[in-house]
Amino acid sequence: PTVVRYGTRGFPAASGRGPAVRGGQLLAGGVGGTAVLAQDVALLGPGGLPPRRGIRFELSGWLGGSRASRAGLTVTFLSSAGHVLGRAGLRPAGRTGTRQHPVLVLRHDGGVLPGGTARARLTLRLASSLKGADGPHGPLTGYNRAIADGLRFAVGAPVRHRVLRPPAVRVPRYQHVFLFYFENQDFR
Repeated sequence: PTVVRYGTRGFPAASGRGPAVRGGQLLAGGVGGTAVLAQDVALLGPGGLPPRRGIRFELSGWLGGSRASRAGLTVTFLSSAGHVLGRAGLRPAGRTGTRQHPVLVLRHDGGVLPGGTARARLTLRLASSLKGADGPHGPLTGYNRAIADGLRFAVGAPVRHRVLRPPAVRVPRYQHVFLFYFENQDFR
């Protein structure tokens, strides 16, 4: 995979749809076939325990590609022993736009973490039907234009909010207030 600036020839402009910011960057598949990026995220709560049952997650991202490429994001929920407890994902986006001008679309999904989840493995797949090509024309003939940006995985748990009340104001009543003024003088 490669990192490409918005507005680079053949990629979305910073003024286009999506999380594009002027001078910002996005992920692209790069020269060659399919590119895969993965990251493990620990989901242990206080005391190192897995999250309680009923905890919700959200997964979202701007994904896209061209007629020959597409991007998809999946999350695999794992136990502390590494057993797969479940999967969720964003439907791949791509096969839109033209070969030289990929288009980004927003995808999102959510649900409840499977019981016993201790880790989540996020996998970004930047797929292409093109084969890599070496030589001076490699980037033109075999460049994987699957793209992704703004990837987000969030886990939220309900929290009890304590109601805070301001303390009673107790301002003493003074009979006299003395102010002392001191003048700065050089020591001679």
